Order: sequence, then structure tokens, then C-alpha cells
Amino acid sequence: MARIAVDARPLVMVKRTGVENMGAQLVRMLLTVPNKHQWHFYFISPPSVSLPASIRWRTYRGPAWLRLVVPLWLLLDRIHLVHSAGAPLYTGTNFATIVERL
Repeated sequence: MARIAVDARPLVMVKRTGVENMGAQLVRMLLTVPNKHQWHFYFISPPSVSLPASIRWRTYRGPAWLRLVVPLWLLLDRIHLVHSAGAPLYTGTNFATIVERL
């Protein structure tokens, strides 16, 4: 079982770009996937949608989100793979990463 972190910020955004719409659709699709892997969703605002109990999520809105908070979460959650839409979810660490860009 892989531990996968997902940049779930697009799911709670009101106004989205094309990349953010794609990210929100991906997160919605992941909510329907059977529990083959352990999913960790990272937000800057609490999710406004109901998440299954199997989804682990964290939220933080403040300074140093990408440079300090997210890398700490990745270590604490022992993440194997990180998925982010648009820009890298974190900087300065060595995790396997998928970044989708247009």
C-alpha cells in the first residue's frame, strides 16, 4: 500500500483556472477509488465537501505553507508519492512527484 499525498487545494477553491479545474476533478475522482492506497489530502482551508473516513487530511493557512509545513507533513505522514496540479506542492525534499502543467 502506497502513501500518496495530494494537493487538494483546488477542491475548495471558488474561482479556478484550467489546471485547478483539472486538479479539482482529479480529487473528486480519487474520492471514488477503492482503498488500495492510503490517501493524504492537503488543504489551506478546511474542506467544504464530505470526505470518506479513509481519507486523511490536513489543513493549514499561514506563512511558510510550501517551504515548511508541507515538507513536515510529508515526513510525518511517511509519504511515498506526491501529486500536485500546476506547481510543485513542496520544495527542497526528495519525494517522488507528479506535477501536472498545461
